[in-house]
Amino acid sequence: EIRNPLSSIRGLAQFVYNSFSKADERKEDLNTIIQEVDRLNKLVVQVLDFAKLKKPNLTHFSLNDLIRKITELFKLEIKDKQIKFSLELTPDVSQIQADEDQIRQILMNVIINAIQAIPKKGEIKIKTEKALLKGESAIKLIIEDSGIGIPEKDFTQIFDPFFSTKEKGSGLGLSIAYKLIEAHRGEIKVESKEGEGTKFVIFLPQKGGK
Repeated sequence: EIRNPLSSIRGLAQFVYNSFSKADERKEDLNTIIQEVDRLNKLVVQVLDFAKLKKPNLTHFSLNDLIRKITELFKLEIKDKQIKFSLELTPDVSQIQADEDQIRQILMNVIINAIQAIPKKGEIKIKTEKALLKGESAIKLIIEDSGIGIPEKDFTQIFDPFFSTKEKGSGLGLSIAYKLIEAHRGEIKVESKEGEGTKFVIFLPQKGGK
């Protein structure tokens, strides 16, 4: 229901934008409207995703291959910001039984958070290694950025819905990641120092969620 009027607003703004000449200064204002509507649409999608998280649909797949595919998606974005990915993926812990779409969502959300934390020029390290979680075989996934870090006072809130330190952040990306990890009987921890970067450590059982 909410997205229908947003689509109408965007469509009308785009129509008016296209009707103006290239030199018309009003195009800049219309472009701002279009961008803000797109941002609202994205927020609505995130709220809906958060409200109706589904039970994991378990399949077998390679976590390392999924990480490689996802980092490829960000090639243009990280090039513009002079960010590089450093991958250290252990081959013998790659296979996992989990919901591939949900694990993709976890990775996307945490990586986007890492990219946004680096103003310009930096590094994001992604590492997988063998681990134990509550006596079960697990994969330890580390995503570490060289960004601005998280203030100590915000540590207890970063996984709370709608909490964000970013001016235009929805505050749902890490909350959704947390809930999806929880649904897979996993754990997520964060280590950070303001001005020095942030490290997310995720533990995922190699066999199944709830």
